[in-house]
Amino acid sequence: TEIYTLSLHDALPISFFYSVLEHMQSSQPYVRTVPQATLDLVRQLAIPNLPDNPSNAVTQFQPTSTKFSLKVDETLNPNNNFSLRYSGAKNFTPAGVATGMNSIIGSTQTTATFNMLGVAFNSFLSSNVLNTARFQLNRIRSKSDWPSMASGGLANISNFAPHFIIGSVSVGRSNGGGQPYTDENKWEFQDTLTWSKGHHDIKFGGDMLISQYWMDFQRGQDGEWTFGDVNSFTAGTPSSFTQVWGPSAAYVRAKYFSGFAQDQWKVTQGLTVNYGVRYDLSIMPTYTTWNVEPGTVNASTGQTYSAGSNPAWGPTGG
Repeated sequence: TEIYTLSLHDALPISFFYSVLEHMQSSQPYVRTVPQATLDLVRQLAIPNLPDNPSNAVTQFQPTSTKFSLKVDETLNPNNNFSLRYSGAKNFTPAGVATGMNSIIGSTQTTATFNMLGVAFNSFLSSNVLNTARFQLNRIRSKSDWPSMASGGLANISNFAPHFIIGSVSVGRSNGGGQPYTDENKWEFQDTLTWSKGHHDIKFGGDMLISQYWMDFQRGQDGEWTFGDVNSFTAGTPSSFTQVWGPSAAYVRAKYFSGFAQDQWKVTQGLTVNYGVRYDLSIMPTYTTWNVEPGTVNASTGQTYSAGSNPAWGPTGG
């Protein structure tokens, strides 16, 4: 683990800068416990290029995590103050390792990132009027791949082998697919005006939030065969088979608006009355499963979508 800290400020208490960088990497041996006889059967009957062999029976799992934060405060003049906040994180989980009764081709390589940027501006419009404006952006992304499945990973998804469950053994992508990509963005703007007048502290404000969520969830697009044991696998008598067709992407966007007015009235030295009104408006999310991101691959057909594609799908995936 490595941690770096940097702090700077002016000779006068009008500026402040602070940042922290943290990087972590761990290493842990993972042991594959699938019986060799089962692996040999899968290689013989279903997946000829199964990469599991004695040399990778024990592998080192080495995920990494990096975090960074930044804070800046600046007093522009006696009436105006500016602040900036940033936080970011990146977590990486490598593929090519197997835990317990799993083949290494089912292990997921995942990269997850988080970014948050916040800006605030405080301004005294007069001796008794303060305005505070804030803006914040959040973005969360996660991308997964299965580089051990076939040459090129997800770029070769149409050639991926099905997922086999043989008793307690799992070979192939778990759930017959997975969640290769998610992207969530949130934009929020707030503004509050505070007015002190006699025995009253009056506030007016509003808030606007736009949320956008994009997900590609491939559940069962590779096909998933379930066998009770090795004997039923050898005999070719599965207990179930599951597969889905069509595009797997979903896009959701929602908007929220709110406004308020409130007053804190100090009636007497021992009595304070708070009252106000607030209105919230939520616009129902818009949702689609058709307008997918360019480059998204439909595992059923191997089709790669281009910008603006809007295919019509039937039971056969055509």
